[in-house]
Amino acid sequence: MKGTKKLFALVALVALVLTLTPVLKTSAALQPVFTSVESGWEKDDQGNWYFAIKYTAANYQAGPLIALESADGNPIISTSDNMVLEASGSIRIPAATVVNSFTATYVDSFLKLSASTAEYFIPVKFLDVASTFKDKYVSGEPVNAVTGTITAFDQESSFMTGAGATATFALVAVWKDANGNTHSATLPSVITATAETASTATFSVAEKAFRFIAPAGKVYLVPGHIADGLTADGKVVLTGSIRQSFTTSTYTATFNIDKFAYKTISIDQSKLGMSPSNITLPPTEQDIYLYDQYGRALSNTLVKVELGYKGVNGVDVPAMSLTTGADGKLHIIFPAPIYYGAYTGTVSTVVGNSLAVDGYTTFTISYGAGLVLADSIVPTPSTATIHQTGSITIGVYSTAGGISKLWIEVDDPDEVLKGGLEPQNFTATEVYSTPFRVCAKPEKIDEYWEPNSGTPTSVVLEGVAQSGGTFKVTVKAELTNGAIVKDTKEYVVKAY
Repeated sequence: MKGTKKLFALVALVALVLTLTPVLKTSAALQPVFTSVESGWEKDDQGNWYFAIKYTAANYQAGPLIALESADGNPIISTSDNMVLEASGSIRIPAATVVNSFTATYVDSFLKLSASTAEYFIPVKFLDVASTFKDKYVSGEPVNAVTGTITAFDQESSFMTGAGATATFALVAVWKDANGNTHSATLPSVITATAETASTATFSVAEKAFRFIAPAGKVYLVPGHIADGLTADGKVVLTGSIRQSFTTSTYTATFNIDKFAYKTISIDQSKLGMSPSNITLPPTEQDIYLYDQYGRALSNTLVKVELGYKGVNGVDVPAMSLTTGADGKLHIIFPAPIYYGAYTGTVSTVVGNSLAVDGYTTFTISYGAGLVLADSIVPTPSTATIHQTGSITIGVYSTAGGISKLWIEVDDPDEVLKGGLEPQNFTATEVYSTPFRVCAKPEKIDEYWEPNSGTPTSVVLEGVAQSGGTFKVTVKAELTNGAIVKDTKEYVVKAY
């Protein structure tokens, strides 16, 4: 019995010890990572060139060994060299070693730096490019006359096969849309450099050879093969090789395109031109023409139109998204403002994922109580592109009430019109000083037009233009509330 009690006590003690003993878990080994890498060509005091790499690293344990190889898989530093990864370090490799590690020499590529599982791809630019590209252009601006000289990074090595050999460069645009997404595209312009000697090549671009049609952002001058690897988000993908005993496999390395840029150009927004830039309402449907800062039509471009006033419902008129025509024409339907006055509208390009002129402009919108003659001699401007001879019409609009009487005066010294202008659906009324029954030849003292029915707030004047020239129209109206309103405008007819 005593033996049994001792056994139970021993079991209880063991259980207590197991309960109080902490369970130890083995942590996974931390993997090293390169936290920063800087690189570039350097020249020492003796005139020797090196490719220098400076790095910082974290999470390393027991000093893993560094390896460095070219994108072609040729080793430059191997683990057998026993170069240990540290918290920070620097590596200098003779220029010839780096150059000769690539199958195609002096062709921009990359190096792969590794230590255990950590990898970092280092871009390598082998050239030096001096050009007269400006540092900044406006979106849509024609290029100036440009010249450029290309040498190797050390200004003396032979990087071309000989005189007459060629190399291509491209201009790559990178920009952000309104949502902050990055986009990129290659400008449709190929720059070809021609070797004068094995160590010097030159290129030239004729003035106005192309335009910088790109949204506000950056444009980079890069070698043609780099532009060929461009992605849609401003990066370039290059291919590397892994050499093993009997096989070779490939992998890809991704870089920001600016890592291979030999010139960085800023692109600013264009100040768009607009014609007309002063809009008078009504009519509520009008055409405007947009062109870039250099006078070219803003063709087939999506724009945002903001009118800057409240509609008759008291709510801000929402922005409109519209697309210009090939001639830069934009047809806008203007909601009536809730109040009379002058307003400032804005037209700006909508930046998306495609190359386009990027710009903005402001314009004035006037809405007054009175009578308004249309700016155009065609009441529906979306159906016409020019003021030409033949049948013409002009809109007249009242913003202060219905029209009960209308007077029309045409000043036409060049006899542009044949027979003047007459309002549709109105009948002429003549007023004489003395009734005909009293005098056989009474004096006509007034002549005006009255609507055939109702009291319209808009009228269309009709006429025929028989030749090109300028004429002036003055209209006066008596409104149903007794007010007298008036407007005058000058029109031009082009003879074709």
